[in-house]
Amino acid sequence: MSKSGPDLELFRRWLQNEITNAQQLEDSEEKIKRCNRLDAALLLAIAFDRDWHSRREEGVAPTLTRSNVRVVQSTTNATPVQQRPAPSGQCGSCDAPLEDDLDFCPVCGKN
Repeated sequence: MSKSGPDLELFRRWLQNEITNAQQLEDSEEKIKRCNRLDAALLLAIAFDRDWHSRREEGVAPTLTRSNVRVVQSTTNATPVQQRPAPSGQCGSCDAPLEDDLDFCPVCGKN
């Protein structure tokens, strides 16, 4: 285990151990549900690991660093934020591009 905590390989081993334990359950319905959830988690962990390393090899950043979704203001001496009119397809609060099928901004959450 690394100093920062468990790694993906340790998580995959834990999932495999949990699958072995789940296969010992007597309740067949619960056994099937538990095994299916664990199998799905294991497949997702394997796919994540594969994609992470593939992106690294291609020189693409595996993750993007994003700013916080919203800034929390203090209730004392807080001034209301004036929302300016935005061009169509752009959030009036954070200027992020808007998607037509959403009623809110996917970046800041404003309607």
